[in-house]
Amino acid sequence: MTAPLKTRREKVEDRERAILAAARDVFIQHGFDGARVAEIGRRAGIAEGTVYLYYRTKSDLMEGVLGAFWADLTDGARDVINSFSDPGVQLEQFAVFHLQKLIEHYTFLDLAAKLRRWRDRKPARRVDIRRYALLFDEIFQRCIDQGIARRDAPIWVTRDLFFGALEYSSRTILQGEARSQSDVTANVVGLLIDRDGRI
Repeated sequence: MTAPLKTRREKVEDRERAILAAARDVFIQHGFDGARVAEIGRRAGIAEGTVYLYYRTKSDLMEGVLGAFWADLTDGARDVINSFSDPGVQLEQFAVFHLQKLIEHYTFLDLAAKLRRWRDRKPARRVDIRRYALLFDEIFQRCIDQGIARRDAPIWVTRDLFFGALEYSSRTILQGEARSQSDVTANVVGLLIDRDGRI
């Protein structure tokens, strides 16, 4: 039995995914300034001009890569979180997920951080990262509602502590100065929630 023919839309979506995958590899390998659209097209199996039909500039292409990355990360994190009903466990599992992704994608995320000044000129495009960060807010609010998290600190402060500690710890792990990811996540989460109700 032969596979059904793809619709025009499916072909367009497949091509865009191929462009973004190729662009991400090229950006990681050569950096933003060193990346060439012709090389991205070659790796995606299409002409350079076709890439420009999807993304008008290299900056737009980098935005597309970042947007796809954060959208995929958000979907993956939500799948993990939704596997548990207890908000304390959800926070623990989100920490585990986030630290692992920081380690797996360190080179790409380092490149994204280096482009922060460029991205800051386009604040409307930061929605992809914001959606991911808001997962923490949702979970932590449930922890507050259950009385296992502090109520006196603004959530944005706690969010920055959570993500900042995990980001810094990922570098420590990658440099070989720490061995246990579980120690990191357990201690970070332990600073934010207390199941004994003493917070």
